[in-house]
Amino acid sequence: MLVPVSEPLPIPSRILLGLRAAIKLIVGSILATICLALLLLLVASGVGPLVEWRRSRRDDGKGGALDRDAILREHPEMFLLDVPPGINRAGRGRPYRIMVRVTRPASERTERDDLPPVVFPGGLAANLMTTSRHQDELTSRHGFTVVSFDRLGVGLSDPYPRDASRPPSAADVAREMNHVMTHIEGIDADARWIQVGGSMGTNVATAFCVLHPGRLCGFLNLDGLPHAFLRIQCKKFLKDGKRAMDFLRGIRWTGVPRLAFTMALRPILPVMGNAFAERQVIGVMCREQSFAATGLEYATLMSCCDLECAAWGRQATTE
Repeated sequence: MLVPVSEPLPIPSRILLGLRAAIKLIVGSILATICLALLLLLVASGVGPLVEWRRSRRDDGKGGALDRDAILREHPEMFLLDVPPGINRAGRGRPYRIMVRVTRPASERTERDDLPPVVFPGGLAANLMTTSRHQDELTSRHGFTVVSFDRLGVGLSDPYPRDASRPPSAADVAREMNHVMTHIEGIDADARWIQVGGSMGTNVATAFCVLHPGRLCGFLNLDGLPHAFLRIQCKKFLKDGKRAMDFLRGIRWTGVPRLAFTMALRPILPVMGNAFAERQVIGVMCREQSFAATGLEYATLMSCCDLECAAWGRQATTE
């Protein structure tokens, strides 16, 4: 079989492509330098730290973005679930509370008894707010009862204990999710569920499949990370991810992380739905608790991947 060989580009075209690449590199470097200079100016002038201080106080205050009582009044479909000691060992033997959101069909006309309940385990650096649109549409358009929740340390749930240094294992997050699924009012404790996992949530879901297979009747992998990638990049991935979160946590007072998150999240907020206000989404993701939890959960992600590969071997991952 003859394979056609493409003709090499003529010299003028190659020169033109090289010039375009050089111009893009120069423009990108200039823009990056301008952004860095502006950020340094914000910090040096005190504007960034002042804005961060005021917004943090507003977020933590009564009626603020992080006021759980106010959020619960605004969202009657949400509640705080008590988790006893021993469920998640990262809690160091102490009870804690996690935030749960349950959406149900609005009327009997859209409710279907033959549909199993759906649960969303959250992704890395994500929370129940980031999946609100998916959750709402599954309920309003298709009649599913859908549950999303924030793990210990994540989103609107209780933070890790001050002396916590051990990240949750795959078994910890699976037990925690099982506890949530067992304590939803109106859903039989022995019901079989559908799991919908995105990003790290997929790996949490597959770990749950290993440890509690009898609780499921379906599983949808949206975009879970393949274990092969993580295994090859394991040390670098975990080390760099934890280091990045610790760095953001350390410079949070400057206001730079909040500015960066705002610029990155604002274009995609409509994709997340309109159940929560912009200030709530950004406030939750820019709090110190979020950076601390994300740093620890890099190791949790790896633990979930190890468990699924130990259970299923090569078929558990896309090599």
